[in-house]
Amino acid sequence: MLLFKSPKALYGVLIAITIVIGVVLILDMGFMSILTSIFLFLLFTVGLIHGANDYYLINRETDNAWKLPRFLMVYLGIAALTGVLFYLDPFIALNIFILVSAYHFGEEHIHPWISSKNIAIHLQCFFYGLSVFALLFLANAPELVPLFGSNGFKIDIISWNYILTLPFIVIQFILAFGNTLQGKLKWTAFFILQLSLALLYWVFLEMDLLLGFLFYFVLWHSVPSVISQLKDLNLTALKSVRDYFYKALPFYLPSLIISVVFLVMVEKQEISMSFIVFVSAITTIPHVVIFAWLRK
Repeated sequence: MLLFKSPKALYGVLIAITIVIGVVLILDMGFMSILTSIFLFLLFTVGLIHGANDYYLINRETDNAWKLPRFLMVYLGIAALTGVLFYLDPFIALNIFILVSAYHFGEEHIHPWISSKNIAIHLQCFFYGLSVFALLFLANAPELVPLFGSNGFKIDIISWNYILTLPFIVIQFILAFGNTLQGKLKWTAFFILQLSLALLYWVFLEMDLLLGFLFYFVLWHSVPSVISQLKDLNLTALKSVRDYFYKALPFYLPSLIISVVFLVMVEKQEISMSFIVFVSAITTIPHVVIFAWLRK
């Protein structure tokens, strides 16, 4: 983790990789299938690992106050409530899932640049993450609508167009600008965060919906999240880093097996995309809630 002592170094690498991938796709779209395979592999490794250490993280932050039964009760309780909501109204549940995930994604972008949070910072996290979602959906709107529309979600109620997207971008920009003027965010961070959004939209235009999400989730969310977790826990020694990954195994391995099974079933059309969204929500929302509590 010594390679990324500052967020500027990390974002420099992320931006460089994004530019290279974007140029490669412009020159030859045939690389899309190769990149999809690569990022699917990274999803099953880095992507799953970044969310498999919630129990370890919460115990490090609370001096081992949380025993496993208590953790599982809270985690499964939140998952059950999410499942009930999906059963009662899939459309409302889907949008709550998107909104909760938006805050989580946005917070991962903002967290390395700040030392404390207030309402304006929380709002910036939310609208920044929402802007990422909006840009991904906007770049792939023709693919998004039939995908969800054919799987039980009334996605046609939401039209991801410029009229809807623009307010998200403007609001996050105003919040970021205001937080920078007040000294909560440095100007370097402000410009890098805005540049990142522009680059993400540019590269999303060259990708289909699946690759766009995998690319963002792995490279721009999961990798910074693992680095951020290690930094928050002061795990810089090699032994400590190995310990971090070792402790994730009891949660990572079952998640890996289940994910591979679901992937095979989706390819054989034995389960629908709506079911995958449902499973993603009941596993993601507890992780988001726990992470938000840790970084409150």
